[in-house]
Amino acid sequence: MSQLHDIRKAFEELGAQFDAAWNARDASALVALFTADGDMQFWTGKTISGRQQIELAYASEIFASMPPDMRHTTMLDRFTLPRPDVAIGDGSVKIQGTTGPDQPAVELNLLFTCVSVLDEGEWRIAAVRLMIPQGE
Repeated sequence: MSQLHDIRKAFEELGAQFDAAWNARDASALVALFTADGDMQFWTGKTISGRQQIELAYASEIFASMPPDMRHTTMLDRFTLPRPDVAIGDGSVKIQGTTGPDQPAVELNLLFTCVSVLDEGEWRIAAVRLMIPQGE
């Protein structure tokens, strides 16, 4: 197998691990996927930087207010490898579920760009940018 194929698989696995941690509401597992100085910018423009701040935001704000059946699914559309230790992926995220009993299903569709780097022998997320698709 080619190096590009192997790195793409590792990148896709990061997405699957992110989904699993998000769906389990496990902020510690989610933040372990980031580099120490990684950051995440939401579609609102809010940016959180560093593992401690990312974990705090997910544990105390995002997951704390999330209905239990909401699910996160990541789909990778494009992948580039500008350097052997840097990978960039673009794709979409679907967050769906209900906000409570007898409530209609809700769905949020987002676009993302993710930069991952080889960090101490492991692929980790250095930066994520989330966007709402035009017209949504």
